[in-house]
Amino acid sequence: MSINKIVEDFKLHQLQYGLGGDPEQDELYKWKLVTDQIGHPDVNAVDFAKEINSLSLKNLCYSTQTTAIRHFVEYEPEEYRNAFIGLFDENIDLQERVDKFISDCRELWDNKIKQNFTQKTSAMCDERLISFFLTLMDPTKYTFYKDEDIYRGFQPCLTRKATQKLEQTTLPTESISSCEINDTRPVDCVGLPPDFSTIMSPACKHLVSNDCWLMYRVGI
Repeated sequence: MSINKIVEDFKLHQLQYGLGGDPEQDELYKWKLVTDQIGHPDVNAVDFAKEINSLSLKNLCYSTQTTAIRHFVEYEPEEYRNAFIGLFDENIDLQERVDKFISDCRELWDNKIKQNFTQKTSAMCDERLISFFLTLMDPTKYTFYKDEDIYRGFQPCLTRKATQKLEQTTLPTESISSCEINDTRPVDCVGLPPDFSTIMSPACKHLVSNDCWLMYRVGI
């Protein structure tokens, strides 16, 4: 299937259902989640544990990851804060930031946190969780990463392959957002509720593209 066909099907789906009208493919919750949490977690928050515990991750991360991030701030909130400061430093290459965040979290967990549990545990830190944090921090630049299986289904439509996991989200986003059908881009066919429009309009192309290729993957 071509990019044009995927975009055309998505546009027709949006005209019929919108973001939240299809009970089989309701994506409106994701827009609300980002709208409500843009700019978080705030690394300058006085109480970083409270900042992390206030986050709503829903199904965008695994429940075990939600549990893990709360244990990080329960036992080592300041060291966990420092890991986020590095992750959000846009002066550093993205893949370098991702690798260091994973490494720092694993080291912190293994050296200072897992001793608090009798059962086998791990830091549960991966690209899926990191993409969640990056998207909340700047949805105009980042979007959610699910897993390699979803990307693999889209790969035949792309002109080049991703070399890193998070690039698996940016390549479909770039391809979809630049595609115009009848002089209309995917972002132009999504009608946002009024309270989302002002806040989310700069981020639209990333989340719309994310919805588009996820819907293609599951079959709309």
